[in-house]
Formats: sequence, C-alpha cells, structure tokens
Amino acid sequence: MTASSPDSPHGPGSALPLPDGSAPGPDFTIKGNAGSMLFHPPSSPYYARTKAEVWFRTAEDAVAAGFSAHTPRRRTAG
Repeated sequence: MTASSPDSPHGPGSALPLPDGSAPGPDFTIKGNAGSMLFHPPSSPYYARTKAEVWFRTAEDAVAAGFSAHTPRRRTAG
C-alpha cells in the first residue's frame, strides 16, 4: 500500500475540502464523514446537510478507502 499525500488523506480519488468546506474540484462529488466512515452521494437525502470531512471522486474510491454508503434506517412504530 502506498502512502497517501496530505491532499488525498484516504488514498487515490480522495481530497480534503477547501477551507470553506466545499469540494476541491468539480469531479469530487461524494461527501465522506471520517468519524462515521460513511459517504453520501448527491442522491443521498442527507447530502445537502452533510459537512464533508473528505471528498471522493467516486463511490468506488470511497469504498476502497473503507467508507460505507449511508443507508437510511427504517423507523418502526412503537
């Protein structure tokens, strides 16, 4: 395994957010949360409210870095 640079903290296809939290480029569209190791594609209902701690180019890049796709939990009546 090769060492990642500070700009790609989770391997190839990852990058740190810009100082304002935005994506480092238009090809980075997947938001990752390093604390939970979950990622959110633009189709996620939580995408807009998620603050990216790391950005990925593709969902495959996020999975390769050990992140999992966020899946909403079903609420049960109780």
